[in-house]
Amino acid sequence: MVTNDEQCYKNADSYSDHGHDHIGNNRGMENHPIIGFNCRISELHAAVGAAQTRKVPQIREINRKYKKRMMEQLGQVPGVSFAHIPDPAGDSATFLNLLLPDTATAKKTVDLFNQNGIGGFNYRFINMYHFINQWDHLKNLKTAAPLPIHLLGAPQDYNNLHLPKSQEVVGRLISFGIRCSWKEEELEQLIGKIKASLEKALGVHAHA
Repeated sequence: MVTNDEQCYKNADSYSDHGHDHIGNNRGMENHPIIGFNCRISELHAAVGAAQTRKVPQIREINRKYKKRMMEQLGQVPGVSFAHIPDPAGDSATFLNLLLPDTATAKKTVDLFNQNGIGGFNYRFINMYHFINQWDHLKNLKTAAPLPIHLLGAPQDYNNLHLPKSQEVVGRLISFGIRCSWKEEELEQLIGKIKASLEKALGVHAHA
């Protein structure tokens, strides 16, 4: 696309990538000026992706090993639980989802993670991308062009949805991405930092 209209360019850029404005260095905290779609992938990306799928079995094996170790050690901290996996044998082990007792403890834990230099996690409760609390572009139906819903009306008021269970669960959820590229010592250091932060946030000591 070539245009001399800067706003048109920005709209196209956001529209092609879920509405992201691509400002800043934290994708999860980017704003969304409009509702967008996932039109980012070209044929070249697809070709690379097809080749990369050959690595999936090895990646999955390493991820599962690392996730199991993290769960064994972090599960020793009283008050920490994990998201239920209905099909463990089919788990890709891409993420480890920690559940804290409540939202206040989760927020305290996130603050400690940041203070202790722990990265690679998402707290989706305040994330601009993954949870309804910050979905102003959807609540207010911000689009690059009118849609049928603008003419026919929305079936409900998206700014006043009452979702207590979702708020309760996501409020105490912290999600870690698992990387097959971790070295053994990196993983152990990370687990140690996470465990220490959890213990401090919860005011407990892990079981031996």
